[in-house]
Parts: sequence; structure tokens; C-alpha cells
Amino acid sequence: MNFLLLLLSLGSTSIDDYIVSVGDTLLITVYGGVSFSYQQGVTSSGEIFIQHVPSPSAEEAPFIAWEVLDVVDVAGIDLKTVTKIVEDRFTKYFRDVRVNLSVVSFSARIYVTGAVVEPGARAYNPDLSGLDYIGLSGGPSERANMKKAYIRTREGEKLPITDSPPRYSAVMVPEIGIMWWQDYLTIASAVTGIIITWLTITR
Repeated sequence: MNFLLLLLSLGSTSIDDYIVSVGDTLLITVYGGVSFSYQQGVTSSGEIFIQHVPSPSAEEAPFIAWEVLDVVDVAGIDLKTVTKIVEDRFTKYFRDVRVNLSVVSFSARIYVTGAVVEPGARAYNPDLSGLDYIGLSGGPSERANMKKAYIRTREGEKLPITDSPPRYSAVMVPEIGIMWWQDYLTIASAVTGIIITWLTITR
């Protein structure tokens, strides 16, 4: 169990200036005087629980109870400050402890739209660029005009596709108007079909 939590800690994203939001899932790792880890979702009230997670024996594992020690408000606060708040709160109950806080999953979404293989909502990650979100959406389609792709923020600001989109932004991938190697052939085939039909009718 502890090994799994260690892997989660290494694989999660920790960014000091990220603003913690309702619905985010945090990984809280306590070490020093005591050592344990647990995941905690930010409640609809913007809170997380300060808990003691003892290390049970094999026999006790299915029945071990986590002890809730305290509750702290974290929504709307940057991750670095939240880490300090949580660490200070733990030092009320344990001596010589430090705390590491990381984000396992983000509640926010980025919307990828336009000429991509699989348009739709993607989980927000501040480490990703607009190009990364396009990759997560299956990549650009045949008709994608990547030279004109951009990010539109919730406030309507237009950003380069290489930037990291703010939460709830849209990654916009326009279509190419005409692809000569495909569209002209389609148009020519349609015109030919009309001419043949007209000639057949007028005979």
C-alpha cells in the first residue's frame, strides 16, 4: 500500500502557484516523526481533512480506522501556501513532521474543439500546452489548419497554441478552407456527374 502511494506521489503534479479548487484530489504525504500518506478530495465546501493514517499489521489492515484530527479550508489558495497551512496543522498533533502536498487529479477541464480526431473536454493539467491537449485528442485531423490554431481563455483572450491554457480554456483548431488535392477532385467529380446526368436526360 505504501509503495503504491509512493508511486502516486512521484507521478502526480506539484506546482507551487496552482490554485487549489473544489473537486481536486490531493496526495498528502507526512514524514519525519511519523510517516504516512493519503489521498483527499477537496470537498464542496473547499475543505480537506487532516487525518492520522496508522500503519496497520496484515491482520488489522481491513479494519483500520483513519482518525480525523482537523479540517482546513484550501480552495482558492495556491498549493505552496496550502502545503504550509497543512504542515502547520499537522505539527499541532505530531512532533518533527514535514508535509509534501501534490495534486493527483484536477477538477478543471480544457475543451478541445475543431479539426481534431476526438474533440471534447480534457482534464486540466498546468504542465500541458495547447499542443499537448491536441495530442490527447487524437491529434489534428486531415483538414486541420495548425498554423491558425490557438487558445481562447474563458475571458476571451487569445493565446498561442504553445502556451499552457488556463483552466476552462478552449483549444481551437480551425479547418483548412480548401484542400486542392482532395476538394478539387471532389468538385470535379460532382460536376462530371451533373454533366453526365444532364446528357442522359436530354438524349
